[in-house]
Amino acid sequence: MPPVIPSALHLQSLSTAIPHIFDQAQLSVTTHRKNCVALHKLQATVSSKPLASTAREEHLLTWLLRGFYARDKTVRLRSVTLAAELVVHLDELDEDVYASLRQGLVERALDKESSIRAPAIIALAKLLGGEDPNELPADEPSILEVLLEILCCDPMSDVRRAAFLHIPLTACTLSALLTRVRDVDPAIRTLMFSILTPTPAPAPGKANAKAVAGVPIAKLVHPRQLTLPNASRQDSAVRAAAAKDRTVVAGLAEFLQLFDVVGREGTNRANALTALLTCGRNAYWRALTPQSALLAREARLERAGLPVVATLAFYLQEACNALFDAVDELAEARTLTESLSAEQAEDEDEELERMEDKVARAGFVVGELLLLVVRCDFADENGRRKVFAVVREMLAHELLPEHLTEPCVDVLKETATGERELIRIVVETIAELRDDGDGDIVEHNGNDSMSGDTTQSSMRSRSLRRRARADAVDMRCLGLCVAMLTRVDGSFDENSTLEGVLADLVLPAVKRKEVALRERGLVCLGLCCLIAKNMAMSSFQLFINQVESAPEGLKSKVLQIVFDLLMVYDQELLCTSEEIAERVITFLLRTLEVEESDEVQAVLCVGISKLMLNGLVSDERALTSLVLTYVSPATAHNQELRQCLAYFLPTYCYSSPANQRCMQSLAINAYDLMLRAHEELEEGEMITPQQFGLLLVDWTNPQNVEYT
Repeated sequence: MPPVIPSALHLQSLSTAIPHIFDQAQLSVTTHRKNCVALHKLQATVSSKPLASTAREEHLLTWLLRGFYARDKTVRLRSVTLAAELVVHLDELDEDVYASLRQGLVERALDKESSIRAPAIIALAKLLGGEDPNELPADEPSILEVLLEILCCDPMSDVRRAAFLHIPLTACTLSALLTRVRDVDPAIRTLMFSILTPTPAPAPGKANAKAVAGVPIAKLVHPRQLTLPNASRQDSAVRAAAAKDRTVVAGLAEFLQLFDVVGREGTNRANALTALLTCGRNAYWRALTPQSALLAREARLERAGLPVVATLAFYLQEACNALFDAVDELAEARTLTESLSAEQAEDEDEELERMEDKVARAGFVVGELLLLVVRCDFADENGRRKVFAVVREMLAHELLPEHLTEPCVDVLKETATGERELIRIVVETIAELRDDGDGDIVEHNGNDSMSGDTTQSSMRSRSLRRRARADAVDMRCLGLCVAMLTRVDGSFDENSTLEGVLADLVLPAVKRKEVALRERGLVCLGLCCLIAKNMAMSSFQLFINQVESAPEGLKSKVLQIVFDLLMVYDQELLCTSEEIAERVITFLLRTLEVEESDEVQAVLCVGISKLMLNGLVSDERALTSLVLTYVSPATAHNQELRQCLAYFLPTYCYSSPANQRCMQSLAINAYDLMLRAHEELEEGEMITPQQFGLLLVDWTNPQNVEYT
């Protein structure tokens, strides 16, 4: 039966009366009504007594804090939830109770259960207004810092959402809140956009909820950002609305400051833009930044007021001049730093970093303009000629960064009258670059002869500098040659101008001892062989020899060349002579067996798989080697190799009955070899024979063959 309510109620009696009522409620449903009445009478009695409300709530909080550290997650959840509801009604708290409550909530905000972390964050946010960070110990984070860390680092979306909703919007927290624009949870991104959504002006005398310290959000975030995030969704109506505002470009360019558009790792940066925008003001194009240049290329502005080709050529030339000036300044600063002492050089490091960043930004702008220009319509003859002249001049400039070579060649290919002209221009550019380098060397030699007091050490130093400069020019020319040859479709015999480059640049580079020069020389020679059959037949043994003696990085490049030649000239190298095919396959399989480099192993497996899928190789040894390589513990960490073979083996077996019969003929032998290897290893290092047997059964199942 329900407990008798004591007449002289005090805090100690509460701690016994209330638990007794809840204990009875758990025993039987029939007493629920009586227990509710008892609780109501208890509440009425407590309310009529001269007992301080704050004291009662503090006592209840102290009791709930015991549940914060319970082993049962349900107890922790109920305790934290009740505490979160109770905190709302508190006007003041004892310092000791507040400290205990704060510490408990911080620990529950880091609980292993996400269902507990969320209400703990809500309760912490309610304590945020009464905390003074200046009064905290130096090593103790504030509540706001805890919430911001959870917002950025918690793996559960519902916890991050709770933190986002309860972190106050201030000038200090806005930057952290804006990072949620890239959250993986769409609901959080939508909430992020909601705080940027423009709201009507507040009525006189009323505050605007979306304001920070009296300043509207639109003053802290560009007002043109307010509708742009929604335009990234696949909603044509939103994109059309964004396109109507011609000033939206400046706002989106500032919004792109949130993205690392210059860095090499930002592979998904283009996905930030899906809206169709317009911009045509000269000021925009004359003051391009990496963000606005990315916008200009990715927003497909050709549909909405893109400048004419001749004007774009002018802007490209201006951006290129700014890049060359920045590169020149950086080179001068580095030269000056080399002459300074160690202490002075440390002071100049920050300035050098600033200049390097300036060069990177200017190079990115030029690269984006080149990618934009290459997609233009060159029906305007004057514009085509202007772009052609600008890009040709860029390629011939010694300060052009190497990563811009391929975009320049792409534009040159689009603006040239044909493939012959493209090859002629590139060959002339290579000759100009090498002649300029030789001229500098001759000038230095003349100065050396005029200096009678030049010491032997200084002469050696100048000789090394001249050699380094000549090597740099050759590397630049070889890179330009690679970019050209990858875009050439005609045969080598149809372009006789290539013979001079081959004899004067490519073949000498192949004979160099420096790995970088030799690598580019071999790549150029391989590309030449792809368009010259006689050259390929005479050079194939050279590439085979290079595989045996080359270092790891160069070996993978040479192997790619070997497989390309085998694919292009399969009749001459694999199908005509069984002896040659036998030697080639034996060499590749032996290399795969002894090679330790993951990269080289992956290249070999990819190449052999392509040859077998195309029916150029049907040797059972090759298939057996690939099967054993797939299950070998030595390749367990080589994800590229495993991914290739995981696709190749079933595809090969299911593509034709002949391929499956080949797998069937070697299945027993492969299983026997695998079993022997498994017996020599410890348990767990390799898949079990049963698992391998299931793979063989699946690969040799005739029902899986795709008959065509």
